[in-house]
Amino acid sequence: MDGEKLFATSCGWCHQDGGRAAGRGPKLAGSDRTDEYLLNRIRVGKEGAMPAFAGSFSEPQLRAIVAYIRSLKDTHP
Repeated sequence: MDGEKLFATSCGWCHQDGGRAAGRGPKLAGSDRTDEYLLNRIRVGKEGAMPAFAGSFSEPQLRAIVAYIRSLKDTHP
């Protein structure tokens, strides 16, 4: 499962530089949010801010995206 590719094609429009910088969405590199928080946010979204992706990704795909987010180096303070 390629979490980086899944992220790039669905999340990268708002989370800039592969999630390493804020754009329309927040920077994800270095996030102190729990994996469960991130999984839930991806699944259900946030009204007015982020679409829900529960119907777009399988559970293994969601976990691959979170694993990708966890792998990011925080290069933009």
